[in-house]
Amino acid sequence: MLDVNPSLTPAQIREILQRTATPLTNYYYHEVGAGMLNAHAAVLEAAFPQRHMGTFRAALDQGQARYVNDPLRMFTGTVPLGLLGLLGSYTANINIPQNALLASVQVAWGPETSINDLSMQLTDPNGMSRQVMNTLNLPVLTGRRERDLIRNPTPGMWRVKLTHTLIGTPQSFTGTVETTHAEYPALTDLGGLTVAQQVEAYQNLRSFVMATHGSKRFRPTFTVSRMDLASALLVGGRVPQYLAGQPRFTDATDNATRIMVESVQSAPGGPLFTDASPGGPFRPDDRATRLTTAIALVRAAGLRSQAESLAGTSLPVSDAYTIPSTLRGYVKVALDRGLMTADGGVFRPNDALKRIELAHAMSGIARLAM
Repeated sequence: MLDVNPSLTPAQIREILQRTATPLTNYYYHEVGAGMLNAHAAVLEAAFPQRHMGTFRAALDQGQARYVNDPLRMFTGTVPLGLLGLLGSYTANINIPQNALLASVQVAWGPETSINDLSMQLTDPNGMSRQVMNTLNLPVLTGRRERDLIRNPTPGMWRVKLTHTLIGTPQSFTGTVETTHAEYPALTDLGGLTVAQQVEAYQNLRSFVMATHGSKRFRPTFTVSRMDLASALLVGGRVPQYLAGQPRFTDATDNATRIMVESVQSAPGGPLFTDASPGGPFRPDDRATRLTTAIALVRAAGLRSQAESLAGTSLPVSDAYTIPSTLRGYVKVALDRGLMTADGGVFRPNDALKRIELAHAMSGIARLAM
């Protein structure tokens, strides 16, 4: 950046790096900051300041969600010695409330001179156990503690099992449970959706991939434009930003439209919209069809080669004959990976995508990226 623009100040360098970074919407800001560095875009803007990227970030937060830390809860107990040389253990039960996005469970023991070392393992309400937490508990350096952080925890009663890692003495401990949940505007049109659809709608709102229509509506049955789809993929599909020296599409000439359109059409794995070429129109205001969406989603997910290797494959839908043979692999991958659905055994490739379908698709993209 300094090679192409030696006059940049440290503050300007930092700003450009943050604005041009690729959003990582399935992580929280404290985990990844502005996202994944995009060195290409950063150097381009340093060399050509008029290619001002990342300005869309300023308008992403429209009050779709706010995060609330629930009151701290504590639990205590004593890990006994085991019988007949076995390592002793103690199990405590903790409740994780509905709608928690993050849960932190931590235990600590003392005094500092204690010779005991404990491991911790959490088991969810369905009986699935998480990894055993057994860090090196050195005095002063790490203290006597173990911690596990759970993303999107299953609500209900969890078990916390503490076990001596070495033969020691009975050990008392104190545990804490911290949970964080999101609160959303009171949306009036989500009542007719399934619980899973509501969860996906809220996930896209809090990650800024989608926004509400006004302050009280999600509009789940409204159709999605090609510009809407491009914007969602740039914000939530790990598509790097890019702006050419001049507009590449005849109907995408303002910077707000260009950053979305030119980025998705310059993706590392090839353009996401296969029916638009540089020098011609992109048709940003046209409805995004379900077939166009399947192709864009699969390419954004890095599954293009897999999809194209399945060209001509058979599909478990009654309208497969309406899908070009060369593109059926994209539909198969989109269905197999849970990015799209075929309700009633029909894919409807030429129908316009609905907002609740976009929410499902972007939730699937986030899941694949984890």
